[in-house]
Order: sequence, then C-alpha cells, then structure tokens
Amino acid sequence: MFANELFGYCKAIGCICHFRFLKDAMGISKGSAYVTYANKGMAENAVASMNNLKVRAFDKITAMKVVDFPK
Repeated sequence: MFANELFGYCKAIGCICHFRFLKDAMGISKGSAYVTYANKGMAENAVASMNNLKVRAFDKITAMKVVDFPK
C-alpha cells in the first residue's frame, strides 16, 4: 500500500484533522503516519477497518492513530 493510497483510505473513513508521515532525522520515511480524526468514533471505525485490511493500527485515547503501512 502506497502512502497516497493510505491517505485516501483514511480520508474515506472520516474527517481527518491531521495526517503526517513520520520521518527519521535524515528525512527518510519510517513507513508510518500519524492520523487524527475529528472524533473518537471515526478513529475507532478506522482501526477496525484497517485491521480488516491487515494494516497495523494502534488505538490511543486521544483518537490519534499510528498507522504502519506494510513494507
């Protein structure tokens, strides 16, 4: 799954407040992104849907999701 595909998928689930790809000190992508949804319900739905797609998603109380795309 490419980064733009992941962004499109996350956007289709609900209103994204923040989407940022993680990079190391050299500016190289770590293969993951922070995704924050407008409300916790959307974020929980995103986690459930991503788990169905075998994309790892970690739930945080703030409704911010860390999404790792497959390598």
